[in-house]
Amino acid sequence: LLIGCGSGKDAHVLAERVAPKARILAVDISGNNVRMANALFAHPRVTFQQADATEAALGGTWQYVIFPDVYEHIPIERRPALHVHLASYLTEDGRILLTCPTTWHQDALRAAGSGLQIVDEDVNLGDVSQLAIDVKGFVSLFRTVSIWHSNDYFHAIVDRRGGTSALSAGDHVFIKAHAPQGWLRGAMNAALTRTRLRAVAHRLRRMHYTRKLKRAQVRLEE
Repeated sequence: LLIGCGSGKDAHVLAERVAPKARILAVDISGNNVRMANALFAHPRVTFQQADATEAALGGTWQYVIFPDVYEHIPIERRPALHVHLASYLTEDGRILLTCPTTWHQDALRAAGSGLQIVDEDVNLGDVSQLAIDVKGFVSLFRTVSIWHSNDYFHAIVDRRGGTSALSAGDHVFIKAHAPQGWLRGAMNAALTRTRLRAVAHRLRRMHYTRKLKRAQVRLEE
């Protein structure tokens, strides 16, 4: 279950590179985002659905619930209602994966006077711990990472499965839907960055997605 799917790219990456056998429900509060996701990143194992995760009961149970830079955009007063739903969604060995900006990053954006969205709450270890309590789990991972600036994000996992057991494929969890890259892909990325070809590749991808959206709009009008 992916909450806050946006353009749909993260759901597609999950289906293709991270969980190649999983059934994925990707929801977003914005109908425009859901339409865009269906136009750009449709996948046979991904269902895109418009829903407010703090209000709508999505039904079903899920082994993983993922918040890709989304939990901070949920109003604090709506968190308890969301947690009630999450507690009913998780399987007995279920996990919640979160990636959020740290309070240091939020403070820097406030000081700069730009970069924050309409709802952009602070999220810290205490908040993640409360989430764990509400879904009858525990915090099995909480670590800061450096994305654009030092210590600007954190990755966290809330786990329902306690104790120890033999390692399985499910214990190798990729945060933010990015699987580890091999040396060849790493070398290619470094070369793209140094030769400034990455910007060209970005423009080409943007043109490709724009064409797909235009074709989808034509079909809708027909």
